[in-house]
Amino acid sequence: MNKTSILAVVAIVLAVAAVGTVHAQWGGPRHHHMMSRAAMDGGPMGGGGHMGRWADRGKSMCGMARHIDGRLAFLKAELKITDDQEKLWDDYASALRGNAEAMTSRCTALKDQGGKKQKLPDRLDTREQFMEARLEALRTTNKALKPLYDALSDTQKEAADELIHGSL
Repeated sequence: MNKTSILAVVAIVLAVAAVGTVHAQWGGPRHHHMMSRAAMDGGPMGGGGHMGRWADRGKSMCGMARHIDGRLAFLKAELKITDDQEKLWDDYASALRGNAEAMTSRCTALKDQGGKKQKLPDRLDTREQFMEARLEALRTTNKALKPLYDALSDTQKEAADELIHGSL
């Protein structure tokens, strides 16, 4: 398997892991086509075979973690977080920042590997590690989101339901 193919496989894992955050941070359902188009353009579910496109998408997914503060500011403004909700919001934002930092570290480690060709068992181990990290990020976010969500008004909950689809 060549370097591009390895990067493409890793990019797929990152894209699947980050697609929920992309939805949340870019305004929700109107960008739903990103994943389905990506899959159709060459992901494992699609038949396009354009794996080079996945490598480019993986780079952009990794790069999005760097803009977490801007996305959090957007969500906070859209949800109209009140002073009474500030502590719960800070806990949630802290969880997302931690998730973004972890994703950045994983992306950096992957980038440092360069074009090293991995054997199938090693690739599967890498995918498993990414999935475990993603599950931990989801659990961390879920733990911080639930108390915040409970404290939101019905109008804020409607906005959250529309804007937040995952975690970073």
